[in-house]
Amino acid sequence: MHLRSIVTRRSVFSWLVLLVNVPAWAQSSRPADADRVQTIEFAIPGSRPGTTSKAIVVVPADYARREAEGVRYPVVYLLHGYSGSQEDWHKHTKGTDRALDRMADRYGLIIVLPDGKYSSWYLDAVPEAPESADYQWETVITRHLVPEIDRRYRTWAEPAGRGITGLSMGGHGAIYLCARHPELFSACGSMSGVMDLQPFRDKYDLANRLGPYHEHPGRWLAHSAISQAEKFAGRNVGIFIECGLQDTPFIGGNQAMHRRLLELNIPHEYTERPGGHTWPYWVNALPYHLQFMADRLKPAGRAN
Repeated sequence: MHLRSIVTRRSVFSWLVLLVNVPAWAQSSRPADADRVQTIEFAIPGSRPGTTSKAIVVVPADYARREAEGVRYPVVYLLHGYSGSQEDWHKHTKGTDRALDRMADRYGLIIVLPDGKYSSWYLDAVPEAPESADYQWETVITRHLVPEIDRRYRTWAEPAGRGITGLSMGGHGAIYLCARHPELFSACGSMSGVMDLQPFRDKYDLANRLGPYHEHPGRWLAHSAISQAEKFAGRNVGIFIECGLQDTPFIGGNQAMHRRLLELNIPHEYTERPGGHTWPYWVNALPYHLQFMADRLKPAGRAN
């Protein structure tokens, strides 16, 4: 029996999306109407001096035009999955009605695509893990990327102005980071996210981040998104979790996360739809998540 219960503070938002044509991919040191997708590079901690990471940043079409007005924008961090990079979301949406520049326009958001490395899991690897110094990715996102985006762009530099969502490994990362950092995020989402790391003890490089499961089972549970659920209690936070009905490896963990949030009486939205662990499913899901974020984040406007 499939679970489709929903707990929410608001009525279900409209999923009818009117998309407009906007300029295509470009890169620049300064966003302009026809030049709104940039790749930035920023310093991060690592095993060698001068270590950097990259992120792609997409701004709305009116971003440059409204500079004189001092208009600030909400930001959504959009995380990729295992074995991916910051290029994934752009590559898979380019040329479609869900292209990221169109999404930024439609929802009035700055969209940031971080590089989560091949298998960072968006957490800080334990000290004894291989290459631990180069896999401190909770730290990279929360202490380096977010401040860098706020420094370079006109953002609402507050939790009400930031959301985070992602697919698979990125779905795990979005829930994990939002739960642990109420000072940064006020909304999160997950598409086909890995809510419990424990069943995958021999897969996806997880042992290289957390150590062998048979030696540290408690550590694996503690680093799982499902173990962060209690941290949402008492917060004004938007949570949207979804998974495909045919996503056999991961739907059970999503259902368990839904049940856990219900047990804790934490408002959230949970959806199951036909589909598997595939890019067509995630590309289709993207506007639902961005609409969810836009409904909850502080809209673009002038600072008082």
